[in-house]
Amino acid sequence: MSVIPQASAVLFAALFVSCGIAHPPVRVERTAVGVSIDCQTLGEYPTSIGKVELLDEKGATVWQLEPEGDLFQAHRFDLQGGVNSSTPEVSWGSARAVVPTGKTFTLWSGRRYRVRVCAPNGLKRCGSAEFVL
Repeated sequence: MSVIPQASAVLFAALFVSCGIAHPPVRVERTAVGVSIDCQTLGEYPTSIGKVELLDEKGATVWQLEPEGDLFQAHRFDLQGGVNSSTPEVSWGSARAVVPTGKTFTLWSGRRYRVRVCAPNGLKRCGSAEFVL
């Protein structure tokens, strides 16, 4: 395969994801203390996000993060059993917790959770993954 088709494919994929046409990538990686929600575009770039939502095994929203403005960008979010910050560090822009209204939320070890990371703009396509802490 020549260089031009390869470069075109990478450019198209980046444009496809950054415009919100595709859902953001979401992978759960185990860490020593919990999980890391990896949402990087093309494996290394921060992803533009319109909403992050964490649901418990009953479908109740435990944590919801939204942008202050149109979007924010992030590489990953680290979560652990016990107390977590409701406003994690982001790569660009700023985000605010809608749920909970306080500065922290609690996750329980041994419980199943589903995380949804949604694209910005009107499309709101969401990538999701499940994990047990």
